[in-house]
Amino acid sequence: MANYTADYKQGAVNPYNFVRLGNGVTRTAPFVGNNTGVIHCSLTTYTPLAIPDFSCVEMVMDDKGNKEHKTTGFIKINGKPIIPGSEIRGVIRSAYETLSNSCLSVNNNNILSARSADVRNPGVIRFESRDKKWHLYEATAEKVREDFDETADTIKRRWKNIKHKEVIYKFKVSSEIRDIEDIGGSVKDYIEVCNIYEEIDKSKNDNICEYTKRPAADGKYYPVYYIEYSSNGKKYVYLSPAQFSRSVFRNKVNDLLGTYCHCISTAEVCDACNLFGMIGAGINQPSAIASRVRFTDAQIVGEPNYITAILKELAGPKISSVEFYSTVPNMKELWTYDSDGIKLNGRKYYFHHTGNYSTSERTCRNITTELVDKGAQFTFDVYFNNITDEELHKLVWTLTIGENSSDGKQMHKIGHGKPIGLGSVKITVSSVEKRSFDAETFTYTQENVDISEYTENIPFDSESEYFSDYMKITDFTFLRNQKVAYPYGDDGKGKDTSKGSLTWFKANRNSGQPIKGGCRCSIGHHLPKITDEKMVIPALVVKSETKKEEINQEKIECKNCHAIMYRKRNNIPIRQIIECDNCGNKLKVVF
Repeated sequence: MANYTADYKQGAVNPYNFVRLGNGVTRTAPFVGNNTGVIHCSLTTYTPLAIPDFSCVEMVMDDKGNKEHKTTGFIKINGKPIIPGSEIRGVIRSAYETLSNSCLSVNNNNILSARSADVRNPGVIRFESRDKKWHLYEATAEKVREDFDETADTIKRRWKNIKHKEVIYKFKVSSEIRDIEDIGGSVKDYIEVCNIYEEIDKSKNDNICEYTKRPAADGKYYPVYYIEYSSNGKKYVYLSPAQFSRSVFRNKVNDLLGTYCHCISTAEVCDACNLFGMIGAGINQPSAIASRVRFTDAQIVGEPNYITAILKELAGPKISSVEFYSTVPNMKELWTYDSDGIKLNGRKYYFHHTGNYSTSERTCRNITTELVDKGAQFTFDVYFNNITDEELHKLVWTLTIGENSSDGKQMHKIGHGKPIGLGSVKITVSSVEKRSFDAETFTYTQENVDISEYTENIPFDSESEYFSDYMKITDFTFLRNQKVAYPYGDDGKGKDTSKGSLTWFKANRNSGQPIKGGCRCSIGHHLPKITDEKMVIPALVVKSETKKEEINQEKIECKNCHAIMYRKRNNIPIRQIIECDNCGNKLKVVF
C-alpha cells in the first residue's frame, strides 16, 4: 500500500484562488447618465503575452510521431499583433463585477457532476402506473459468463469493463422499495449522467453509449447502481450506470450562487449589467439592456519582440474538485455540491507570477505558439455613452486598479496561459475626454477630465473582504517569487502516470487508499485562502523509508494541519516546543 508524505519543499502555490463573495447583490431599475466620450488607454506587458490565432492552426507531428500537435501564431491584423477589444472587455467586466459586488454574468447555470470512489449498491428503477411515480427497488447483481433469458424478477445488463470487454450482469429484483425523497428528480439526473457518458464516448470512441439505457415511463425495470445521501434532514439518492461512477448533483451553479447568479430581468439589474449590458429572460419586459461602453482592439506601439514557445499543458477547470472550489463546515471528509452548508469559494482569479511557461515536449495536449515578449506596449480606447459620473469614476479606477502609473504593481491577466504565468499586463489611462452635443447648433464640445480624481479616490467598498482579496490577487508582487504550480503527486511506481496533479488528488482523498463499504472518504488538504499566511500546497509523494535525510530523524505530524516533518533525534530524551513548517502551529514533542 502506498504511504504518502506531505512534502512542503516540493510543494507550490496553486495557480488560481478565489475572491470571496459579498453579502448579496443589490439590483435596481436601469439608469443612465449624461456623460459621453472616450478613455485613451495604454497597456504594457509584464510577462509574455499569448493570444493564439486559432483560426490559423497547423497540425504538426508531436514527439511520438503523431500528427496531433497544434502550432499557431499570435493574432494579427495587417501583419501587426493586436489584442481583440472583446478580450480586454471580458477582463475589465469581470473586474468591475468583482469590485462592485455585482452578479457573475459568465454563468450558464451549469450542471455539476463528479466521479466518486464510493461503492454503490445495485438496484432497479421502474415507473409504476398505479401511482404514476418512479420507485427504486433493492437488487443483487451477479456477473455471469453466459447469456440468459430475462424473467419477471431477473434483469439483464450488458456493460463494458475497464478492458473494454463486454460483460453481462444478472440483476435479481427484491420486493423492497427504498424510501427516497424525489426519486423522479434522481431519475432526471441519471439521464444527465448518461448524456455525459455519451459526450465522453464521442471523444474517446468507447461505444459506452450503446450500454447506457435511458429509463422510460413504460413500466419496465431498468438496472442501476445507487448511493444514498442526506440533505436538510431528507434522504436522497444518486443513480448511475456503474458501481464506480459519476454523479450529477441536485444543486446547480445558480442554487449555490444565490443572488450572485446572473441577472435575468431587465427591470432590475446589478451595477455591472447596467453598464456593460445584459440579455434578459423576463416576460413582458425589454429583451436586453444595451452596453454603454465599447472597447477597441489594442494596437502595438513600435515593433514587437516575438518568442516562439511550446507551452506547458493546460486544461479546463475541474470544478469536480470540491476541495478547491468550495467549503463545508466539516472539511475533513469528502463532500459534494449537495452537502449541507456548502459554499462556493467565490470568483476565480489567477495569480501573477514569472515561472517557466514552456516545455521541450510536443504533445496533443499542448501547443506551440507565438508570444509577444514582456515590455511591449499597446494602445486602445474605451468609448462610453450616457454614463453617470460615478460609473465613469468606477470604470477608470477598474482599468488602472487605482494606480495610473506604468510601473504600478496592480495588474490584470489577459490572454492564453494565465496559469503558467503569461498575460500579466498593466493598464494606464492617458486621458479622458467628455463630449457633449448641442442639438440647436449641431456642435460638439469637448472637456478633458482630471484623471487623478478618478484614481486616487476609491469608488468601491474598500473595507469589504472581496475588495481586499481582489487587491491581493492582482498584486504582481504578492507571491514574492514563490513557486507556482498545480498540486504535484508521485505514487513511487515509476509509471508514465505516476507523477502529476491527478496523482495528488487521488492521494489527497483517503490517503490514496480504496474506500471500504460504509466508510467515509477523508480529505487531507484543501485550497488555502488568499488571507492565509502560508498558501503552499504540499506535494504528496511516496518516499522510501531509508532515505538519507530520514536516518536518525524523528517523524512528527502536526495535529493542526497534519503536515509531516522530520527533526534530528537526541541521545538524551528531552521535551521541546517546535513550530510546524507549514502552518506555524506550536507542537510539544519529546525527542
